[in-house]
Amino acid sequence: MLFFIIFGTRGITITKEDGMFHCPSCTSSQGYRFRTVRRFFTLFFIPLIPLDKVGEYVECDRCSNTFYPRVLDQVLPDDKFNAVYEEVMQNTLVKMMLADGKIEDSEKYMVLAILNKFGSSEIQIDALDGIIAKAKNDSRTIVDYLKQIKASLNENGKELIVRSAILVSMADGVMDDAERSLILRISRILEFSDNRTNELINSSLTKEAQ
Repeated sequence: MLFFIIFGTRGITITKEDGMFHCPSCTSSQGYRFRTVRRFFTLFFIPLIPLDKVGEYVECDRCSNTFYPRVLDQVLPDDKFNAVYEEVMQNTLVKMMLADGKIEDSEKYMVLAILNKFGSSEIQIDALDGIIAKAKNDSRTIVDYLKQIKASLNENGKELIVRSAILVSMADGVMDDAERSLILRISRILEFSDNRTNELINSSLTKEAQ
């Protein structure tokens, strides 16, 4: 009789502390949770041994946005503290546009619309051009970038990134196989199942057809 031992690693999110802070998104005093993401060794999918810390973030109890821990150091309200997902969304969507080596105007305006819909402040086309220029000088691929930053996002932020990436891939009216493949890679890095990702894609395609 053969026995198979299934082992691996898995990220576990733990609340390190809680309290009150000035939330840059709510622009008011709100409760927060300081969350730490630590990798665990798993046996038969059960986390057993804590390994290295892979990330940490501050999560607002009201809006669920996440911020870098330095947001707790601010004494006075500071508009420069954007939610992590805003920064990740900007870089992810721009890197998606750059993935095929060219940027269509339809893609740019779709990205601009998404950023202005979900961001805390409105940006103009010249600001987007600046983000694109900066991204061109960043040698990291979209996959490399998300691997480094994913631990700073909660589940809401991750899903928002996936949904936004899907919208950008459909900016020209169609999602080709290469774009679908990239969306699936992004989703796997953010720990979404292929089934969940395909549900989001099909939902977006249905809305587009209506």
